[in-house]
Amino acid sequence: MSEATQNNDSIYIYLNLTENEKTLHIKSNQPYQESSKYFKTKSEHICSIRKLYEYLGSEEAKEAGIDRNKIIGDFTKCQSGIELNDKATFKVELEIDVWLKNKLLWGNITFMQKVVMTFHIENDVEMIYFKDNIFQDNFTCTINNDKHKIQEHIKFEKNTFNKDLKYSSNEITSFEECSFQEINFNNHTFHNSIYFTNTTFNELADFSQCKFEKTASFYGATFKKAPNFLQAQFKGSLNLVNTNLDFDFKETKQTIMAQQEKNNNTHTTKKQNSLDSIANDFRDSFRLFKSALIKDNNLLDASKFHRIELYCKEIELDSKKPKIFSKEWIDNIVLKFYRLTSDHHTDLPKIIGWVITLIGICGLLLFVSRYGLDIEKFSQYHKDNGLVSLFQQLPCAILERTKTIIHLLYFLIFCSVFFTPFRILIYGFIALCMTCVAPKYILGVGGFIGGAIYSKGVLENLLLVTYSLLLFLLVFSLQKTARKNSIVPS
Repeated sequence: MSEATQNNDSIYIYLNLTENEKTLHIKSNQPYQESSKYFKTKSEHICSIRKLYEYLGSEEAKEAGIDRNKIIGDFTKCQSGIELNDKATFKVELEIDVWLKNKLLWGNITFMQKVVMTFHIENDVEMIYFKDNIFQDNFTCTINNDKHKIQEHIKFEKNTFNKDLKYSSNEITSFEECSFQEINFNNHTFHNSIYFTNTTFNELADFSQCKFEKTASFYGATFKKAPNFLQAQFKGSLNLVNTNLDFDFKETKQTIMAQQEKNNNTHTTKKQNSLDSIANDFRDSFRLFKSALIKDNNLLDASKFHRIELYCKEIELDSKKPKIFSKEWIDNIVLKFYRLTSDHHTDLPKIIGWVITLIGICGLLLFVSRYGLDIEKFSQYHKDNGLVSLFQQLPCAILERTKTIIHLLYFLIFCSVFFTPFRILIYGFIALCMTCVAPKYILGVGGFIGGAIYSKGVLENLLLVTYSLLLFLLVFSLQKTARKNSIVPS
């Protein structure tokens, strides 16, 4: 814009109507006479939706062919008089390109069409504040302020962005309690501090190759899908406290595969675009976040990023298809084991459930190998046990149908494998019975010491050895998970 335009407090408003486009233009540059009818007003008249609505209803606007009810609908003035709490719906596309001389407060607006805003800061503007707005289409916002400052930082509070957002500014910017769908800041440079406080990223958040010159804060942010921070550079402080990573292994793999598909459209080598190479890049970014949290002694939040780091490592090893019994193959098996049983030492109820399940499975297999369907043989062998004695006192009609009951129990036990709550309930009951009837077998091979337990043949030896190894791994994982989830420093 020219210097003359900069020093002029006037803005020009006109409506561009074509077959495929209906756009309201608000600009500091005077439009060509032949392009559209327009009217001239002051820049202060766009500092809120109330002022803009009032001036779109003026005689000047009507002479310019503007019907404000076709542009802004459902306008409701706040009864308390607070302009930021007015409500409105913007029905047409909006394009703003002006020198901003006053504060800008836009709130409670639903933008149905595309919005493009460019503000050139003249003098020291008090604030730029967007609150409780809903952007149904793409939103582009550029703030140029090379010479002048904004007294309070730029703030977006509780806004919902349902399409793409493009944002550029040299000022400190805060997105607080906002909601994003897919967001793309690929190869973007944030020259000043940027805050995504308590913000939710519902789809892919692409910060790949971003440069954060100053503070980058994701305090309390929630990522519903694995974010992409490939080759991002953090030159200032990084705040990831209370960040929620609300996605699992499957969604992490989908994000990595989507990045691979995206790379197919760029000039990357076959090696750079391999799934293991991309997974490794993702792993590096999550390791960077983990290290930043460990540096601040925030081990609880660091464990969340370590979990995703291990997801990426497993995806990397899967894609390499290592040879059986090679080191990478064993590493992959271990990663799968700890992911499935404790989500890499982050899910305490899950690991407790698997310890109970393993004890129950061992008790069930020992029962089957020794007694099969012969419940009477089991009762005779454990006749001195109080729980078994209670079982023998059941009515004869029930005892005569024990084989049918056991068949049914075996069927239910088999089905319970596929339903987690039911599985824990069934095998928990078996584990409880095992604890009451033969607790010495819970120790596995440890029970052989001192002759506490015995085995009947090779199959039981193999069962007890396998059970003992798995129990050792699960108990190790249990104590590690309990320590990581404890508020008491380890």
